[in-house]
Amino acid sequence: MTSYKITFSKGVDIPDLAKNDKLKEDFRIQSQQEDGYLVSSKINDVNLRQLIMDEYGLTKKDLLIANMHFQPFSNLY
Repeated sequence: MTSYKITFSKGVDIPDLAKNDKLKEDFRIQSQQEDGYLVSSKINDVNLRQLIMDEYGLTKKDLLIANMHFQPFSNLY
């Protein structure tokens, strides 16, 4: 599994991903942040973003998925 930071744009109501049983099949929430979530997922970032957009009627500008593997000096660890 790969760790991702899901960040929602300002002005977007952050959905409660933990209550969505369909999404639980593809990722596990590690923690909730002020602007999104840290998750572990078995699907890649592109598919994860599309899944969340489809489930909540969001657009690409509404959320960003960042692979935490490429941010070794992030203060999020």
